[in-house]
Amino acid sequence: MATLARDRESLSKDSSQRLKWSWHLSALTSILALAAILNLWGLSQNGYGNDYYAAAVKSMLGSWHNFFFVSFDPGGFVSVDKPPLGLWIQTASAAIFGYSGLSLLVPQALAGIASVAVLYHLVGRSFGRVAGLIAALVLALTPVSVAIQRSNNLDAYVVLFLLLAAWAGIVATERGSLRWLLVSGLMVGLGFNVKMLQAYMILPALYLLYLLGAPRLLSWKRRLLHLTALTVVILVVSFAWAVAVDLTPASQRPYVGSSSQNSMLDLIINYNGLGRIEGNSLGDNARPANLPAGVELPANFAGGGPGGVEEIGQAGVLRLFSKELAGQASWFLVLALFGLFAAAWRKGWRLPLNRTGQSLVLWGVWLGTQAIVFSFSGFFHAYYLSMLAPQIAALVGIGLVTMWRDYRQGGWRAWLLPLALVATVAVQLVFLSNYPDWRNWLLLAIGPGLLAAFGLMVARVVRQFNRPAWQLGLVGIVMAALLASPTAWALTPVVAQGNSVLPTAGPQLVETTSSGMRMPGSGNIGGAATAKLVKYLEEHRQGSVYILVTSSSQGASSIIIESGLPVMALGGFIGSDLVLTLDGLKEKIANNTVRYFLLSGFEFGGGGGGANGGNNTQLTSWVKQTCTTVNSELWQDASAQTNPFPGGFPGGGSPPSDGGSSVPAMGAGGMGQTLYDCSGAVGK
Repeated sequence: MATLARDRESLSKDSSQRLKWSWHLSALTSILALAAILNLWGLSQNGYGNDYYAAAVKSMLGSWHNFFFVSFDPGGFVSVDKPPLGLWIQTASAAIFGYSGLSLLVPQALAGIASVAVLYHLVGRSFGRVAGLIAALVLALTPVSVAIQRSNNLDAYVVLFLLLAAWAGIVATERGSLRWLLVSGLMVGLGFNVKMLQAYMILPALYLLYLLGAPRLLSWKRRLLHLTALTVVILVVSFAWAVAVDLTPASQRPYVGSSSQNSMLDLIINYNGLGRIEGNSLGDNARPANLPAGVELPANFAGGGPGGVEEIGQAGVLRLFSKELAGQASWFLVLALFGLFAAAWRKGWRLPLNRTGQSLVLWGVWLGTQAIVFSFSGFFHAYYLSMLAPQIAALVGIGLVTMWRDYRQGGWRAWLLPLALVATVAVQLVFLSNYPDWRNWLLLAIGPGLLAAFGLMVARVVRQFNRPAWQLGLVGIVMAALLASPTAWALTPVVAQGNSVLPTAGPQLVETTSSGMRMPGSGNIGGAATAKLVKYLEEHRQGSVYILVTSSSQGASSIIIESGLPVMALGGFIGSDLVLTLDGLKEKIANNTVRYFLLSGFEFGGGGGGANGGNNTQLTSWVKQTCTTVNSELWQDASAQTNPFPGGFPGGGSPPSDGGSSVPAMGAGGMGQTLYDCSGAVGK
């Protein structure tokens, strides 16, 4: 009988464990399904996404040479200003499934879903499945993550590679394993080959994690030797392709786009490195050369680039809570900080760190490093904040579980949970105060949450309410209220066409769509207007290698996407690259390498008096003064007369009173553009 009772008890425990696992598995599946809906639903509305990258993929499909050197144009004239891995993934997708908007956008969406799963595992293995589920849900609903994962910008890959690096780093630390540590370095190196130095912001956390958490049997000398090997792997993987590019003779590869020395190492260190920190990544060359009278651009217009004006708030400790950035990733930042404090205070810190201590070092140092960089950097885009999302989400999951245990145990620490929830509600209310139309109905959700948070305080002092079921229900109400606003923000890029050049989430997307304005770089690539231009150029090119020359990639992208034909972006991405001298341009005209030029009333990259901008202004001015104007009726449709600054003219002003003749368009054949025929121009 005793044996039978033990068997029954064992079966009951097994059944309970299966039921518990089934619940967690169902919850995780639901969260991943939610992430898939947010990332994939209506994705085709974003067209080809960022035309700059879409054109590069079209060019890379044309030859292995273009593929390896990530050439922006089919002719191999200038490269994209990013390393290759993210674009290689998109090109592989396009090669397998055909070149289309979805084949370019879906890989990023899938990377985002995978990141949610990896984060669940990372948090759950140290703090339990409930913490992992909370972290996964918060990451899936982070607005800027949804926005970036629905575009063909490359940050979703960096997030995934760094989460994999974190996973390998934690396994290496637990086991004292050099092999797993080198796998972590490999993942960081792969992330570097997506967005360069952006991937290195995890390194302080990884180094400190291994140094403080490796097993006691591993001496300090061995730890330092392992970290040295890690550094070597990171550097070799990171810079192997860049060095290969720089060792290739310049005449045998594209010009390195956005560099000042035609060097990939220069691009890494300056434009995509120090330039981002110092705030002069685009510099004066981002300003137009011949700005129409009465038009003022914001002081930080360079931060937006040709994709549109972008505000990133004033540098300082509160920048992440500014109106411009708060709605992207900071909804739960206060709760994450409370959670980090609660978990760190609860932890008995002894070396080597145990599993929970390792996790806190990883997420806390990683978050702190990135928060400092983004708070004080002079130049970055709002969508870079997707890099903060995993750490915030992880610490929210860790913190809630930790503070709930403290709450149930009593003492002064029991007050951390209700205080953290009340503070987070208050911060969200401040965020919403900037959006009156949205605030009013979101208050219906946040109001009950605030009452429930105060109810947790009452439950601590009123004995009859000190019941776990009631208290847990109150926590659930508060979290549902806190998730309402970020969910609303996260839905905006799903229901409205996003800006794929500068992906963000929030009310501005819905308002722009409802007003009928076009989001720049979102796959609206000219249609019939581009087709008419391409047809004219093909019929009249007379053997020229490039069918067209534009001042920057903005005018070339749509033609490359539509036709796959060689278009020369004279000044690279924004028009400021010093690729050709005037004599070099004349030589290309003389030997029929180029013939037709499509230029606007003013050009980006020429207004600052810098070496690059000044030179390219000299080239475009010579073309305008020397070459023959082509009758616009032959190549341009009336439908091409579109506003080049959708969503508002720069600085909040209005287009010039001359009817827009001096206003440039970003796409081919747009308002204010003129087609020049330079055949026979040399010698004039």
